[in-house]
Amino acid sequence: MKVKGYILGAIDKELVTAEAILAIEKGASEREALRIMSQKYNFITDWRIRGPIHSLVFECIRRLNLIDFLIKESLEKGTLKQLYPLLRNLLRVGVYILKFTDTPPPKITKFIVKVSKERFGKSVGKFTNAVLRKIEQLKISDYITDSKDIANLSLQYYHPPWFIEYLINLIGLPETIEFLKKSIEENRLFIRINTLKTDLSSVIEKLEQEEYTFLVDQDLPDLIRITQWKLPVIHSSLLKEGLIYIQDKASTLVSHVLNPQEGDIIFDLCAAPGGKSMHIGQLLGNSGMIFAVDRSHRRLLELTTKLSQYNLHNIYVININGETSPSFIRKKADKILIDPPCSGTGTFVSRPYSKWKLRLKDLQAFTAIQWKLLIAATKSLKSSGEIIYSTCSLTLEENEKMIKKFLHVFPDFSLVPATPFLGTPGFLGLTETQRLWPHLNETEGFFIAKLKRK
Repeated sequence: MKVKGYILGAIDKELVTAEAILAIEKGASEREALRIMSQKYNFITDWRIRGPIHSLVFECIRRLNLIDFLIKESLEKGTLKQLYPLLRNLLRVGVYILKFTDTPPPKITKFIVKVSKERFGKSVGKFTNAVLRKIEQLKISDYITDSKDIANLSLQYYHPPWFIEYLINLIGLPETIEFLKKSIEENRLFIRINTLKTDLSSVIEKLEQEEYTFLVDQDLPDLIRITQWKLPVIHSSLLKEGLIYIQDKASTLVSHVLNPQEGDIIFDLCAAPGGKSMHIGQLLGNSGMIFAVDRSHRRLLELTTKLSQYNLHNIYVININGETSPSFIRKKADKILIDPPCSGTGTFVSRPYSKWKLRLKDLQAFTAIQWKLLIAATKSLKSSGEIIYSTCSLTLEENEKMIKKFLHVFPDFSLVPATPFLGTPGFLGLTETQRLWPHLNETEGFFIAKLKRK
């Protein structure tokens, strides 16, 4: 098949990957970028082609700082930003393949040079050839040592220096290194069983039929970890029939901490794309009412399209800003879930580009939103009601410091244990809260607090 003059064969995934990374640079998420590529090259909806492209995109972005460092070392003049955007990303893909795969260097260099020449002219083709030939000769070991200084750790473990420094101050150097090692591995894959339509034994039987290797989680009764597969889970009949849902263990834990009881009225103030609302609805057995609130109409559509598929009838989707929910919903809630916009510092494994665009100063914007959502929750909660506050962030500012501030301003609330307790106690003396860590709990980084109105 030819697209814009290019024959898309076995090796041409590099071109599609470069275009996907360019889309990410322009603001798309990793998964949105892959969806854009799927629409542009309609044949890559085939998972056997999409899979390698997905992997290549994520692995390039995960190592972006080291890849860019090697390119900069090979530029005789100018900067990376001055290059044509597509050329910049073709070089990035080329560097990843040269340095982190067993593909013969001449093969990938020849392809990248060919595309750059056809796209940008003969002189750019010569420039690309010179850069990649120089990179072929570079040895990563010449730049990464056993030193524990932050600049070296940044290149060794592919994380921004400011984040490594923050972690060292938070948990110390040895544990930071363990965290970083775990954070550059492939993301763990968990599936949640939809008990409204099936049960554990039936899902196990089907997984065995479809030749998945898996582990039944020992902590949460509705969770299974998938370790190996022939067919990606997104193409499994279990997912298509709404019998399972892909959800990280830490995210699944949040709904168990909320512990919904039959007939509860529950607000989810930042519901999209809906995984937690759906889980809560499942735990309620379709009793009670869940008001799934979010400002994003597009992301709420992901939830509304799944409700019938997952046999959920107690979720009411409301497209408003969670901070203004008390003005629109007259009912009072027994329990309110706040899983607010956050820095996402606990999810760099699944959202690797976020670590390169996030800055420490960005925390101020997140904490401002988080505080407004907490205030809104106090106005919508019944007496003796509970607020569950969770983030996929590791920072004190978004977690323990936020909760301490809340308890100071609202003395009619107190912390209660965020059980079931699978992680480690929170910092700053907030032992009722819990944190989950990739290197300790095989989950994304998470913080969970449970606040009860006295």
